[in-house]
Amino acid sequence: MFSLSLSTLQFALAQPLTLPVVPEQNVIFITLDGVRYRDVFFPEDRAFLEKKNGYPLHEFQLWSNWNGGFVFGTQEDHDEMEVGNSSALSLPGYKAIFTGWFQFQCTDNYNCSGPNTDTLVDVLYDEWKDPRKIALFSSWNQLRYATEGIYGARVTQSLGLHALQNFKVQNKTDQEFMNRYLSLNSIYKKDLPGWENARKDLYTWTLATDYLKTFHPRFTYISLLDTDEWAHDDERDLYFRTLNSYDEMFKKLISELQSGRHRHYMQNTSIVITTDHGRGGNSFTFSEHGENQLGIDIAGSENVWTYIIPSASLRESFRILRSSHGYEKKYSQLDIRPTIQSLLRLKPRPSSAKPQFPAVIERMVSRLQGESLLHFSDPKIPYNPFRSLVPKR
Repeated sequence: MFSLSLSTLQFALAQPLTLPVVPEQNVIFITLDGVRYRDVFFPEDRAFLEKKNGYPLHEFQLWSNWNGGFVFGTQEDHDEMEVGNSSALSLPGYKAIFTGWFQFQCTDNYNCSGPNTDTLVDVLYDEWKDPRKIALFSSWNQLRYATEGIYGARVTQSLGLHALQNFKVQNKTDQEFMNRYLSLNSIYKKDLPGWENARKDLYTWTLATDYLKTFHPRFTYISLLDTDEWAHDDERDLYFRTLNSYDEMFKKLISELQSGRHRHYMQNTSIVITTDHGRGGNSFTFSEHGENQLGIDIAGSENVWTYIIPSASLRESFRILRSSHGYEKKYSQLDIRPTIQSLLRLKPRPSSAKPQFPAVIERMVSRLQGESLLHFSDPKIPYNPFRSLVPKR
């Protein structure tokens, strides 16, 4: 049984309450559109695909390839995570993620204005004042209504079919990157996906990782879309093929970042991966999320998940624990913004201006804003494991 001697406790209390100083931190933030938790953690549909296509589908190893990660949203042992909006659709989900506030006014994907308060990107720009340190890449055009708030576009970004913004060529390296971008741009505009307002994930990933490896930004956001679109078409085999391709892309990127000139950057870089919404939990509702045509909620749409890999330097400097607030109220995608700010060693505050919520929303919604999913403490101070409940996974 855990015990704490009086002398040890007195020593701990006598120490100054200062946390270790760590190198400048970075975050790679990736969202996979409309991916169910069960397809990431419990790939039980493998038999269906193997029988239909005649090829073995390797288990999606998004989280198990890297040590030291934290998983939220497995739907086991109080480990539930839900959307931060009332509709379980994409744009409301992305707005909830970037603002850290519950979204009740934005209820569809094409009739929502931009955030009416500052977002994670706004806070990072105000902190660093350098558009190159913050880079946003998405396959879907509509992300521009979620990522930045009232100030407009101020950071490096290429969202959907929109051209690269806020990138000024200043030297040879910049020009070489711009040449590669223009070449890629001419290709993907001739190779559009079968859905509107988007480019294929392959091109988004290629552009984003090129920028990432060339410039080592402090915050890189990569939003991938193909999974949700294949699911809407009820193409389950293509949905799973896409998940497998993500798995391979992630492994290749991590391998590249752990070698050569990228090694120091990767040592101080955390990775956060999540989804914007869930989807139907059976073969009849798999292609849907939110409400169906009869106005009935699709069960499973509200369930989301998050995987977090703190940087090696954070893991070496801190005792990192998962928050136990999910035992009282479900974890939420609202928690992602303050978590990223914590990983960057910034104050994990929500938006500076609280949105106005109707009284009925305040009464009905259990959580209006998020809090960090991780806690950081000095490893030299003795830890009492009975003070926090830690889920099994």
